[in-house]
Amino acid sequence: MDGGNCVGRLSRSGVLGRPRVPGGSENARVSGVARIVGIAGFVGIGGIFGVNSVVGVAHAAPVGAADAVTEVAASSLPLPLPPSGMAGKLIAHYRMQPIPVEGAWFSVTYSTEDSIDGAALPARYAGRSHAAGSAIVVVETPRDFSALHRLRTDEVWHFYGGSPLTMLLLYPDGHGRTVTLGSDVLAGESPQFTVPRGVWQGSAPRASAPGSYSFVGTQMSPAFDAADFEVGYRDELERRYPAFAKQIARLTRAEFAGRAGGTDGAAGGADRADGVAVGAAAGGERADGVTDGAAAAADRAVPVDRPAAEPTGTAVAFSAEDLPKTTMAPGVTLQELVGRVARDAKTTALSIAKFTLAPGASSGLSFNHRAVEAFLVTQGSGVVRLGTQVTAVGPDSTVFIPAGVPHSIEAGPGSLLEFYAVSAPAFAPEDYVLVKP
Repeated sequence: MDGGNCVGRLSRSGVLGRPRVPGGSENARVSGVARIVGIAGFVGIGGIFGVNSVVGVAHAAPVGAADAVTEVAASSLPLPLPPSGMAGKLIAHYRMQPIPVEGAWFSVTYSTEDSIDGAALPARYAGRSHAAGSAIVVVETPRDFSALHRLRTDEVWHFYGGSPLTMLLLYPDGHGRTVTLGSDVLAGESPQFTVPRGVWQGSAPRASAPGSYSFVGTQMSPAFDAADFEVGYRDELERRYPAFAKQIARLTRAEFAGRAGGTDGAAGGADRADGVAVGAAAGGERADGVTDGAAAAADRAVPVDRPAAEPTGTAVAFSAEDLPKTTMAPGVTLQELVGRVARDAKTTALSIAKFTLAPGASSGLSFNHRAVEAFLVTQGSGVVRLGTQVTAVGPDSTVFIPAGVPHSIEAGPGSLLEFYAVSAPAFAPEDYVLVKP
């Protein structure tokens, strides 16, 4: 969680070009460390952006931090729907907004007007001045988790309520561990925990049932700044931390499955001594030869909460027999026909996979936070579970599964079961929750 003031949050609110300053023009009434600057080097989709960001809008007169976030976010891309239940009530109460790239919901609760001159800060801050401190409150859900990222500043986490929060920490020396943020101290949970700078961190509620949430907070000193943030890429992190591949897949979103251009920011050789990639430093020249700066940034602004380009694929006809089979569990194989990682038909709009279940094998009980699913049975017989309902299926059976409904499909004891699974939007690991294998 990149805890902090409105500084970096607004630069990642979805409008990276020239976000509006509430209460006036772009150069209007900004006090203290609050000022309009061009932040170059924000690491996000495809690498490094130059972006015009509203820095320190938490102090911009005459509105407060929450109003600033609300207004800028309202001018950006459509926001995801808040979760229901207590999580939704907390989000409404604190007027939280979603964090692009990283995920989760946040609201600024503190950002000091005191500032620290860049010359007085360690070299890893590249001479940039920062507010002296900041704090936020956060709601995470299984869908709205905090994706793996790292910061240049230590971040102190606090637990307030809901499900304990499971945190994955991946250290620069190659080791990793999990920490549980929670109130049951005698059971090993930590009500407060500090993530050191340069450590990859990601988190999600320990409970995975619909309605689960974690209510937490973080604080940083110096305050958060967008140029101090770097998102983690799934393939790079899995290569460096293979023992944690499953957790890494859970805590990275599909947009960050791999870095465009193949630059490995997670590799040890690309890291600075403080554990933060050099690419996150402010300033410098982009890979396309354009020098970062305010004018260039405005022309090249890209929303950071979605891919820079939709992978649509090419019109193609092919046979499932030409595609490799992947074993998902004992007796369960799939072939990815259409989807985010399909070989011939890449798209984020929907996915189609062909499943084969050996006699008696089960897909396991799971649900999808975001996608609507349909199963089309072509061969064999078995049963499908939709919540508490159990129904027999056979050739030509169709199963419709709204998002959030726990479900499983199981082959009969003497029958090989084949079916096609269709998901819209396309299947993404971060939307999938396994309830019971």
